[in-house]
Amino acid sequence: AKKLGAIDKSHWNLIGACEEADLLVFDLPLAEVEKTLAALQGYLKESTVIIDMAPVKKPVFEAAQRLLPQVPLIGGHVVSPRLLTADAEPSAELVNGATFYIVAQEDAKAAALDTATNLALAVGAKPQFIDVQEHDGLVAATLELPLLGALALMRTVAESAGWQDRVKSVGGELATVGTTLLNAPPGMMDMVLSNREDVLRWLELYSRQLDE
Repeated sequence: AKKLGAIDKSHWNLIGACEEADLLVFDLPLAEVEKTLAALQGYLKESTVIIDMAPVKKPVFEAAQRLLPQVPLIGGHVVSPRLLTADAEPSAELVNGATFYIVAQEDAKAAALDTATNLALAVGAKPQFIDVQEHDGLVAATLELPLLGALALMRTVAESAGWQDRVKSVGGELATVGTTLLNAPPGMMDMVLSNREDVLRWLELYSRQLDE
């Protein structure tokens, strides 16, 4: 990242990197968020704003309220207008024109919301406010449902007799299912299980359509 000129400096120690910061942006697997919040207890200024980019928000807000209730936390979620693949080159253009969802609880401080909005605008994205329930329902429908559908399809095909013959077709239509699973975000099942109520609601709707 330094060689690319993307950052001014890095730091080996979490607390050393964060304790004087005005703004922290977390881009962590969901399972790491709570550990990181716990590690920072007692080391952050009350004016510090945390923007968390985890794919679902309810468990993050619950952990923040429990571990760092005095520090404002805002949820962020960037939806790029461009198709992102695992081998995409890092570029600021990937977020230019993207929708930047800003997820906040009702008691969020105006200054924290302004910080998140300014960050979105600074990277060329379009800020859009959304509440926690609506956001996680959206993720369940557009990310988690397709991933679980792809997983169920692969298991159905792989666990039935004749898989050795069918494996030859993986270069064709079935390959798109495998690609969906390979491009799944890290900690996919942690994410799904933390959002189980929304996911189950969409799975029930999906199941009805299959039955029909």
